[in-house]
Amino acid sequence: MTSPAVENILNIIALSILADKKVHRVELDSFKSVAQNIPGLQNMTPRLSGVWLEGWYNNNKIRLIQEMQSRSFSSWLCNGLDAVTDTEDQSAILKAMEAISISDFDYHPNEENLIKYTAQHWNMELR
Repeated sequence: MTSPAVENILNIIALSILADKKVHRVELDSFKSVAQNIPGLQNMTPRLSGVWLEGWYNNNKIRLIQEMQSRSFSSWLCNGLDAVTDTEDQSAILKAMEAISISDFDYHPNEENLIKYTAQHWNMELR
């Protein structure tokens, strides 16, 4: 079982896999790689492995799709973003979202909008 803070960070970055409504293996592989580099996730005991992260994604993707399709998605996302207060984590999450979104060489407008919304919510500049 993971903490609510860890779940929240994973929820946010996993949205980048689902935003374009197409899931490519390379996006899932990117998710597993970048999640391990987020400061708020690096000190987990035991360390989050690629196998564990893939299992987490597979266990949560239907719930995340349902959240994205719900009328309360904006509120749900805002609550999740508000819960991440560490600017180092915020910056790492944005980089992770970008990495996942471009990993399939198709930077979809939905992915771009999600990332821009996240950056604006945190009052951060995109590179």
